[in-house]
Parts: sequence; structure tokens; C-alpha cells
Amino acid sequence: TTESEERNASLRDKEIENRVKILRTVKLFSSLQISEIKQIAMALHVAIFTKSDVMTKQGDVAHWLYVIVSGEADVWYEVNSNERNHLATFHAGDVFGEMGLMTGEPRLATVTARIDTECYRIDKNTFESIMIARPELANEFAHLIDERQAALKSVKLEESAQGQNRQATILTNIRRFFHLPRKDGG
Repeated sequence: TTESEERNASLRDKEIENRVKILRTVKLFSSLQISEIKQIAMALHVAIFTKSDVMTKQGDVAHWLYVIVSGEADVWYEVNSNERNHLATFHAGDVFGEMGLMTGEPRLATVTARIDTECYRIDKNTFESIMIARPELANEFAHLIDERQAALKSVKLEESAQGQNRQATILTNIRRFFHLPRKDGG
């Protein structure tokens, strides 16, 4: 029994060390102190996703973020139930879901597992004491959130322009098909 308890404690310690090592490579956590990273490492949850699993769904509210440990995930902006646009692919060390953790706002995009993917999930409660002790970290999160929102806005603007171009093409085809004069009299 003592041997089993020692073994389990040793395995737990090694797992925490491994988590700390991984978290230290995440850019978002680069300014955290080792004690803060260890605090997160001890409280995080492992989340396993298989290829094509929905990891987060656009519009859902959640209060956690994910760190990809291994695998890849695709980020999608869903225009409607039948159409979605690919925004990015995340790899090991990338973080997503920071909006849910930091603001409680609904997800801005859907994230799916491109291949089997292992993540660490960090909830608000785990991160709250760190944020209270070091509120300057909010600036880093705000910067990341701003970058991601700008990328999403760019996709939406591009979509809008494409929609207008599609509409113009359809109008031209209708006018041509029915031999209607063009708007400019041609």
C-alpha cells in the first residue's frame, strides 16, 4: 500500500511537471510566474477529442479556454447552418476560447478537431486568483482577443463583399438571359 501511494504520488508529480513544461511553451502564459503555471497545471482538465469532434460551438457560452497539447484544430466562422468559412488551424501550443474565460461572452467561432487532439481545459475558477493577483495579465488577453476579433471581422467583410459580387453576377445573368437593358443603358 505504501509502495502504491508513493508510486501514485510520483506519477502525479511527473504529470504536473509535464503539464508545467507544456504550459511554459504557450505564448499567452509567457509572463506567468512558475508558481502560477504550476497552480494552473494542478487544476486543469484533460480533454480528448477525436477527428471531426466539435470542440467549441459558435454562439455557445462557456467559461474556459483550451490549450492544444497535441493534434490540430480548425476554426470556422458559421455564416448559417449550411455555410461556414475556415479561419485558421491551431496546433500544439495554441490557445482558443479565451473570450469565454475572460469575458463570459459567447463563442465567436466553431472549433473542430482536424485530427485526434488532446487539450488542457482551464476554467475561470482556476485562473481567477491569478488574475486578481496580477490584473496586468488582462492586457495580454485583451490583445489576443482583439487580434482574433479583427481576423473574424475581416472574414465577415470579405463575405459581405463576396455576397455583393455574387448578387451583381446573378443580376447580370438575369438581365442577359431576359435581354434586359443594363442599368447603364447598354
